[in-house]
Parts: sequence; structure tokens; C-alpha cells
Amino acid sequence: MGGQQVRLTRVPHRVRLLAGVAVLFGGVALAAPPGAQKPPVRFLVSESWTMPLGQFERSAGQTPRLTGGVLKLWQEALAAELGRPAELVVVPRRREEFVTEKGSADLRCLTSPDWIPASHLGLYEWPRPFMAIREFIIANHPHPLTNLEDLPQGALIGTVGGYHYPKLEVAFASKRLRRDDATHESSALSKHLAGRVDFTVMRDIDVLYQRQRDAGQAARLHITGVEITRTSVYCARIQHGRITLTELTRAQDRLMKQGRLEQIVESVIGTKFAQP
Repeated sequence: MGGQQVRLTRVPHRVRLLAGVAVLFGGVALAAPPGAQKPPVRFLVSESWTMPLGQFERSAGQTPRLTGGVLKLWQEALAAELGRPAELVVVPRRREEFVTEKGSADLRCLTSPDWIPASHLGLYEWPRPFMAIREFIIANHPHPLTNLEDLPQGALIGTVGGYHYPKLEVAFASKRLRRDDATHESSALSKHLAGRVDFTVMRDIDVLYQRQRDAGQAARLHITGVEITRTSVYCARIQHGRITLTELTRAQDRLMKQGRLEQIVESVIGTKFAQP
């Protein structure tokens, strides 16, 4: 010790005994009990989802409860693959970014970097996309549409309020086409079937689902050759969530290799659905 004297302080026996007990019980407190359940995966769920992606049970004064649909089954499968229960955090569409900022959810499915405000992109981490969403111009009767120029001047196009359709914006701005907003996809479908619009922008998966539900509707739901959007969608990890990006990616990849998504989609829409 280089000639320095080291002063030793004798700790009383009672203090040493209490410290040992604290360490012992501290160790017990920190160790997870055998078989203890992991915390749930908190999925951010938008109230705006409609079938076949999401079905809600709504009661006056209560938060809507997600009871069915492709996304419910996919999130439950993903949670099970992660070895955790699923917890669904249901919020109105306009509250999604607020909940993300608060860190009240771990994962957000059915989203895309294209749909997130630039100011919030840093709150997310992205695995590979799990699904592709395509929207087409839907006609009330067989129609030989192959491009936007084939749409008649002044045609009324059914759309969803708050949704952006880049391929149509110029035509809407110039008034060559007119936009008719519905509150959500189901409302847009109702307007289309009632003949209140000339054409509607609709997802192909929605059309297939409606055809299986009611064969009579097939006469009013014709997918034209005009594709409006094609978007890869993700189950994104929200920063500071309980699930790491590596855990999410591995769990999702395992499910995709098993063909689990295709099985879920087919079980909901009643027919095979080919991803683009």
C-alpha cells in the first residue's frame, strides 16, 4: 500500500445482519417468479378500422371494443409468438399520435412511414412490412377503365375524409373530378351501394369481403383497372415500448414463414387473397 495506513472500521454485528437480510430479500424481489407472465403487448388500435380489417362492438358511453377482423387476429398471433398476452389500446384516429407521444402503446399495426407526420417519424422503428394495401377505382357496373383519363368529366368520387389520394389530387383541385368524403370505409361503401356517387376509391380486400358477405352486392362492386394507391403497411415499434425491434422482427418473420397471415385473411374474408 506504499506505506499508507489503511483505517478499518468495524461494522457492528446487528448492522451486518440487517444488511444481509436486505440483500437476501432484495434478490428475491428482483428475481421473477417461475412461470410469471410477461407484461402484455400494448397494440395501438384505431377506432376508424372497419371490416374486414377490424370489427368493433360499440356501447353508449364506453370505449369501442375490437371484437374481430384481420388485424385483431394478426395482433393476437403476434403477441402469442412473443410469449405475451395482447392488450388493445383503442383510440380515435385523431388521437393516435398523441398516444404514441405518451408512450402508452408498444406496437402500431396498419401504418406506414408515408402516413406518419414528419415530426413523429422519429418515434417509430420499422421491421419489414407484413401486408400491402391497394386501393382501386370501383364502379357500379362493369366499366372499361384503365387510367384516370377515362373517368368522365365531373364524376363524383367516393372517398374517406382525412385520407390523401396523391393520384387524384390534381383532378380534384381542377374540379375535373369531384370528391365526396365519407367518415370511414363502411360509410363510403354504403354511399356506393346506394348509388349516391359515380365511383368509389376502395381497397380490393374490402371488395372481396363484401362479395362473400352478400352475393347481390357483386353487381355493384366492380374493380376497375385504375389503381389509386399501393402501400406497404407495417406493425411498427413505438420507441420506449416493451418490445425490442429484434423481438418484433423475429416473431413476425416466423409467422410469415408459417403462412399465418394468409390463413387469417382467408378465414375472415372467406376466400383466398393474393398479396401483390
